[in-house]
Amino acid sequence: MCTKTSKTIMTILLFCLFAGSLWADEKNTQIVSSKVTEVTVYQNRAKVIREVTLSLGQGDFSLLFENIPILSDVSSFHASADGQSDASILGLNHQIKEHLNIPQEKAAELEDEITYIEQGRQLEVDYRLAVLERKREFLLSILKQAGETMSEEMERSEMNATSWNDAYNFFGGNLGILSDSLRLYRLWSETLKDTINIKKRELKTLRSTRGNRTRLVQVDLWLETAGEIKVALDYVVSEAGWAPIYDARLNSGGDSTELELFAEIRQKTGEDWDDVKLTLSTSEPTRAAGPGEIKEWFIDVRDYPNVDELLEQTVGLDTYTKPNSDIRIRGGRAGEVAYIVDGVRIGDPLGGYGPVNLGLSLTGSSMESSNFVATFDTKRNETVISGGRATRASIAKWTLEAKTNLVCRPKLNQSVFREVEITNQFDSPLLPGQISLFAGSDFIGKTNQQNLIAPGQTFDLPFGIENRIEVKRKLISNKKSVSDDRIKIIQTIEIKLKNWSQFVGELTLEEPFPISQDNRIKVKHKKMDPKPDEIDDLGKASWKLTLQPGEEKIVEFTFEISHPKEMRLSGI
Repeated sequence: MCTKTSKTIMTILLFCLFAGSLWADEKNTQIVSSKVTEVTVYQNRAKVIREVTLSLGQGDFSLLFENIPILSDVSSFHASADGQSDASILGLNHQIKEHLNIPQEKAAELEDEITYIEQGRQLEVDYRLAVLERKREFLLSILKQAGETMSEEMERSEMNATSWNDAYNFFGGNLGILSDSLRLYRLWSETLKDTINIKKRELKTLRSTRGNRTRLVQVDLWLETAGEIKVALDYVVSEAGWAPIYDARLNSGGDSTELELFAEIRQKTGEDWDDVKLTLSTSEPTRAAGPGEIKEWFIDVRDYPNVDELLEQTVGLDTYTKPNSDIRIRGGRAGEVAYIVDGVRIGDPLGGYGPVNLGLSLTGSSMESSNFVATFDTKRNETVISGGRATRASIAKWTLEAKTNLVCRPKLNQSVFREVEITNQFDSPLLPGQISLFAGSDFIGKTNQQNLIAPGQTFDLPFGIENRIEVKRKLISNKKSVSDDRIKIIQTIEIKLKNWSQFVGELTLEEPFPISQDNRIKVKHKKMDPKPDEIDDLGKASWKLTLQPGEEKIVEFTFEISHPKEMRLSGI
């Protein structure tokens, strides 16, 4: 039986233990200020690593990582620890945290900034633009009147050349200053409009539901000894991706091409990646990890319904009459077909039994069907802000051997074009993407590489017009004769090529020859000087021509088309 004193001591001990446990929880649970240090961006998501370095004592701790994006995949959360003391991760849990006041305050700030720009700076710039425009119009009107006055003085031989020269110098100088000022203010106006649009998009994102919610992740760990420790939390988040973009620069000799690869990264994860180590990958972390289970494959007899009965049920007994002609069937989406009977669409009376297009369609980029996985590190740390703005990062630069071919198709364009044959000489593939083309320092244009280029594979890039070779194509003869039952057309085409450069030009000339699609239409080649090196099954004729510096060559060919008198032709 306990005495009163022993009960008092027991109560004090229990209180101390309870208070001590509360104090320990409060002491060992702390919110940490973590930073995103590394990000691996995939085609449609990203892996983010947050780190924090702490000095902790011996014992167990609960570290709270705040503001983790709501779009993060909770099944991907993973924590690790490294440092001077032996540490063990005991557990990890998470919860959704609602933010009500912070977004409202931030939204109010953005609204004030937008109002200040729109009603302050933008109005001021627009006013200055209007004043400058009026000044310019005023000077131009005076200049026009001055020109008329000068003409009258010239007719009367009363013109003072010195005065008019000073006047025109005055007008020219002031118009130049006005033009420069207008250009600068217009640029300023466009910059302000872009700033307003960016802030409005940010405001829209902030007002969205998921912009007001984040995840709170708790990492529990045990430290054997006190010391400094680095704790990392990594997770996969959606609404992020990247696309490859290239600059291809052909050197002056045309025997090599400098190819520079950039990554255009976009993310709307809800968190900014500030000064992070960035890795770009073509792998797909969400693909199935295993081969899956084989299901039973049953083959059975399908009883097709009576079409006429179904048509009567669909259209109605009073209006349906069995068609004398075949039913026309128009394919629709997978699992659906549409029927047209006597010009009336009646839906799908066969309940999906009708013919269906079973062709497979791959979505996304061509990387999905590739066996290659490529990983690239950016040359420096990058900052990628959450939102619609893209960040372009340089990844790699290669110099590839190239062979420049000259191609001329004068029926389409009377110019000689450079097509450069390039071989991927590296172990990694070249990814599909947009390519900006340069010849030296001159920008040529853009093209899209649709397919992945494997190591050792050859591909072609267009590098614009070779202006030093002149091409002229013309119809020099077009004769038409009519007999009793047939019409005969004889045409002669002449193509002149002149090499104005100091190099030997080797080019391929391609020209379509007419092909009859009806046995009543007869096509004959009357003359070909010189003869083509090849004519393919589709009538494309090709000549391999060599032009010495300053040399001119002429290609001439004649063809005859005859057809029945009552027939009207297309294509000529």
